[in-house]
Amino acid sequence: MTSGIWMSLPQSISQKHAVFNPINLDDECFKYAIGARLFPNDKMYNIYCQKYKVQIEQSFDWSGIPFPTPESQIIIFEENNDANVNIYALVEENKVFRYRASTNYNASPNHCFDLLRLRDKDKSHFYVYIKDLYRLIGRQKNQRRCKKFICRACMTVCWTQEALDKHQRFCAKYKSAEAVMPSDEKRQNIVEYKWSE
Repeated sequence: MTSGIWMSLPQSISQKHAVFNPINLDDECFKYAIGARLFPNDKMYNIYCQKYKVQIEQSFDWSGIPFPTPESQIIIFEENNDANVNIYALVEENKVFRYRASTNYNASPNHCFDLLRLRDKDKSHFYVYIKDLYRLIGRQKNQRRCKKFICRACMTVCWTQEALDKHQRFCAKYKSAEAVMPSDEKRQNIVEYKWSE
């Protein structure tokens, strides 16, 4: 499955103002999503991203990457640029889950990219850049409205940057996983223990 031409965002995602959705007219949505990190405050990038193509191509090594970019080829971009690319996808219109976790934990913060993968009815997909991961998924992880910090490997929510740094030193040693809690209906059947040996 490959990526393709621009798609509009679902309303539940666009109203969060957490992603950058550059309008492209070719099959290089992966390149424009990555390039959006270079121009985070440029409102014109969303509309005229193809005018920035030369700057994007000069900023990263794109050798060996086909366009449209299949997910299996993203590792080439990571190796060429010592980058970390995490991909998230929609389960329903407003539920986001981690689709692909990078294994390059040592990438510099300037080369860490979070992309949202959108899918249309034809089963082709499109990448957009996530500029604020917590704004995108924070409410589905925790109902409190204060800022939190999210581990990109396991989706654990931490209250401070210090707690996240401590968690990531431990988390990076193990294969990526995500804790999933039972739904409210299923919690009623759980037996609680006060003491155990």
